[in-house]
Amino acid sequence: SVLASSQAPRMGDSEGETQRGTFPNLMAEGLMLSRRGELAKALSCYSNALQIQAGDRNCLVARSKCYLRLGDTENALKDAEASLETDKEFTKGLYQKAEALYTMGDFEFALVFYHRGYRLRPELRKFKLGIQKCQEAIENSVGSPSSVKLENRGDLCFLSRQAEVWSSCLFPEWVSD
Repeated sequence: SVLASSQAPRMGDSEGETQRGTFPNLMAEGLMLSRRGELAKALSCYSNALQIQAGDRNCLVARSKCYLRLGDTENALKDAEASLETDKEFTKGLYQKAEALYTMGDFEFALVFYHRGYRLRPELRKFKLGIQKCQEAIENSVGSPSSVKLENRGDLCFLSRQAEVWSSCLFPEWVSD
């Protein structure tokens, strides 16, 4: 009968299949909007996609990139870390975490994650560049080791006495009578 055939579920009509079909569309739309610079709209697409496939690591990295470009470093870092929860060697997540840390000014930790990525994928130039920019940032903020000069000025008696007290407590056999 006509009524029975019109009510029968058609291929692709189940809720699960519809949702699976929209996840790639949301990801593609988010990417397109992000490339256009429409970051708030892209962020919304990625968030909607994550409601369909919670924890999707590629989507988390894409949303992290959006947050970072919007200046929201905290959420960028959270998403990058979430992308690494199931696989600590996920190179896209390692790179994104390094980028978020670098943008936050945490150059030392960023350097650690650039190195982890480089160790896994040495052929990817972006990890080597990340290592270089971190090293430069650290040198610019601290100074290169060759330019730092330690001077022995002032009264160091206190430190000398403090060292003697500690050594006599820790190594009593060293103390001479």
